[in-house]
Amino acid sequence: MRRFALLLLTVLAITSCEENTGSKKKNKHNNQNKDTAKSASQPGFDKYVASLSAVPLPFKTSTLTGSIKSYSKNYDKAGFEKFKHAWTTQPIGVLYKTDNYVVTMETSLGEDGQVPYINSYDKKGNKVDSLAPYKKTGFDMGYESVEYLTVNADKTIRVIDSTKTWKLNKDKTDIIKNTMKLSVDTTVFEVTKEGKIRRQ
Repeated sequence: MRRFALLLLTVLAITSCEENTGSKKKNKHNNQNKDTAKSASQPGFDKYVASLSAVPLPFKTSTLTGSIKSYSKNYDKAGFEKFKHAWTTQPIGVLYKTDNYVVTMETSLGEDGQVPYINSYDKKGNKVDSLAPYKKTGFDMGYESVEYLTVNADKTIRVIDSTKTWKLNKDKTDIIKNTMKLSVDTTVFEVTKEGKIRRQ
């Protein structure tokens, strides 16, 4: 009886070890697959980037402009649909291109015309970061804000906003004259060596 119990425990121990080993191998295999998927090259990315023209820097635009010039007239439309941001409608071109990343600019349609959107990809076409530079733009009763964008060759992106506010009358139907306040703020972003877009 004792021999049978000892044999049973031995079999269970061996089975448990084999299951643990198999589980570890499976987890390791799954992790390798995840890492491979994360760093996999995106088919068509090089072709798409090659179809985009470089944007002359410094590049300047504002919410008063209404339209943004595209430097990439003959872009790869299939590539754009694959790599673009969800709601953008047209590529402008390449802002920065290094051994580690590519940064492009696209446009979407806002209330006052075209607005820029910036995307960063690694060299394999995987998206690294993105930036919608306009945060305050808009016109409403008692509120007006205009933003100015400058993309510099030193990989900094500067946004200046000029915002006016007024107090409203009791009925909220009109502004109160001589209550206007003006604020001007500057926000600077920097593209890191890894392609991240960080606020300074």
